[in-house]
Amino acid sequence: MKRLLISLLLVLTMTAGLLVSCGTNDEAKSPEDSAAAVFTIDVNPGVRVFVDAESKVISVEATNDDGEAILAELDLSGEKYEAAVEEIIDKLNEEGYLKDEVSSVLISIEKNALEVSAKLEAKVNEAFEKHGKHASVIEQELCELDKKVRGEIEKIADKHHISEGKARLIERIREEFPELSEEELAALSISDLRVLLDEVSDEVKAHFNKIGKAIKDAYVEKEAAINAALQSLEIDPENITHLRAHISREDGKMIFDVEFVHEGLEYEFEIDAVSGEILSVESEEFVEPDFDKIVGDFINKHKDKIDFDFDFEVDFDGVKDKVFDHFFGEGADGLREKILSKGEIIDKAISELDIEDVQLSEVEVKLIDSESGPLFSVEIETRAGDEYELVIEAYSGVVIRAELNGSELAVDPAA
Repeated sequence: MKRLLISLLLVLTMTAGLLVSCGTNDEAKSPEDSAAAVFTIDVNPGVRVFVDAESKVISVEATNDDGEAILAELDLSGEKYEAAVEEIIDKLNEEGYLKDEVSSVLISIEKNALEVSAKLEAKVNEAFEKHGKHASVIEQELCELDKKVRGEIEKIADKHHISEGKARLIERIREEFPELSEEELAALSISDLRVLLDEVSDEVKAHFNKIGKAIKDAYVEKEAAINAALQSLEIDPENITHLRAHISREDGKMIFDVEFVHEGLEYEFEIDAVSGEILSVESEEFVEPDFDKIVGDFINKHKDKIDFDFDFEVDFDGVKDKVFDHFFGEGADGLREKILSKGEIIDKAISELDIEDVQLSEVEVKLIDSESGPLFSVEIETRAGDEYELVIEAYSGVVIRAELNGSELAVDPAA
């Protein structure tokens, strides 16, 4: 049965070093780079604003076709950027882009020599309130990204005709939901992306200066999706275990994946997150594997071949009590059997890297608890001195990220 990918905890730790402080760049490569501040405002239309040292607008540019329409009748050059932001919001409202009572707004800061962040948020909120609306602001800094990372973002932005800020937001989300395509995410509104942002780990959320409240009025509540699944089978919620509910996107629809075990069967529902309609339901026999036997057999097998140094830092009884009860509620017995064993994870890692047992000198496996669920971090050192690091989803065994000697390796999450 298909397993929903779990939030990634370590990816951003690996890439956090790519960001440096948001200041000016003395080696300007284009006229725009000489601006004291550069920022983008995204709702669905995207507008990029360049500001001089006197806080006046040098120029503006649209990041998509909707942005072109918004700027067509606006002349913002020479205005204070706060006034320009207000005019942009006014135009968005006039053109019907703020039809909901609350809308998510993505503010992406590319250069911040004027410390525009606080003023931008205040002005956006003020402009929304003038029209009887409320803004849910997401703010991120893109200042002086590593050249390679910036190049990747620019490619995504150019390919899908979106802002670099939205491209970066999409990239963040895909680090934990690689099953969602760039095309699907690029087509979503900022409000829809904000809903998905609720499902990522705290490590990912930490890369945003601010994340406003998600706009969920358009979707059924998670509890309603769970109740719909249980009521369809006339099951009492007190008689289920292993309950998981998670919003995602599939085949162009926002859906809830609801999974639980009842009377020896494991059920998986897909429920339309907008209408609450049950789209599909599958069930199969739930078999709890002999976890200790799997791990023991693996260790015995490989200990006979070479001298491994296993570092099992987390005991699984502790994980069950500390982590799974937190994610799935108290009394969720047997949840540790849901995840793959460390033996299976190591076999998966060795297979992915195409390494022979005789090449290995040290293997370290850690179970990491993220906000949405457990992941495995696997570190492998070979006799030749090569060092591999992998992040593997604990339920499905999907390799989410792999590195060799600090350089990222290509992986296929669908494999």
